Amino acid sequence: ATCATHNSIGLIIKEKVETSEQTNIAIGQVAWLKVVEVNHLGAFVDWGLSKDLFIPFAEQHHPLKPGNFTIVKVYL
Repeated sequence: ATCATHNSIGLIIKEKVETSEQTNIAIGQVAWLKVVEVNHLGAFVDWGLSKDLFIPFAEQHHPLKPGNFTIVKVYL
C-alpha cells in the first residue's frame, strides 16, 4: 500500500462478464487497490484481472493518483 491517499469509493458494476480470471475483490466486498492510471475519464485500479477496474470521476470522493491506493467497494 505504500505512501497512500485514503479514499473510500463505491462502484456499481452495470454488467457482469464471464471470465476464468480471478479478481482481488468480489461484488459486495471491500478491498485496498492500487491506482495504476488516471486519464481524462477517470482512474483505473488493479483488481487482478487483465483489464483494470474503471472508477469515473463522479464516483471519486477525492482525486486519485497513480501509485496511490484506495479503498474500493464493488456492488450491483
